[in-house]
Amino acid sequence: MNVDEMVRRAAPARVDGWAESAQGRTVLAGVRMRSVPRKSRTVRRIVGAVAVTGALVGASAAAWGVFGEEPPKGWHNPTGGVACADKLGQPRGLYILQPSDANAIDQCRDWWRTERRTEPPEPLFGCVIVMDDNDGGALIVVPGAPFKNAADACREAGMYAAPPEAIANPGR
Repeated sequence: MNVDEMVRRAAPARVDGWAESAQGRTVLAGVRMRSVPRKSRTVRRIVGAVAVTGALVGASAAAWGVFGEEPPKGWHNPTGGVACADKLGQPRGLYILQPSDANAIDQCRDWWRTERRTEPPEPLFGCVIVMDDNDGGALIVVPGAPFKNAADACREAGMYAAPPEAIANPGR
């Protein structure tokens, strides 16, 4: 079973307010618990991809189009990691990168070139998922075409535009 099938089976049908439901809060709590680094790199990638994708589905269903340009005050990236998305919106594939002090967008460009063996789509934008209590979240780099700015691309994906300092130095 691939990650797409696992997410489809785990995620309920899209319903307004799902992220605020008991099931939505359970999924978001699971994302937070799974964000702690694990011993196995492969397991960490799979769990991270499923967790972040689940959070994307919940966040998108609950707040489509109501996000501002910046994440709420107090947002932070507790793991310092970055996820690279295959496509804008609800990514079919996410690749979780190890925490690094390198620019998040540059990390994902390198990922596209080495792992996908193709040139990355341009533009790439940094977006942020925020947990329901503003206590952490995740930084996800998404392909932004046809949008010209991060705010519009991230809003379309149901996320916030990442602050410049979060993109420049995600590991801090």
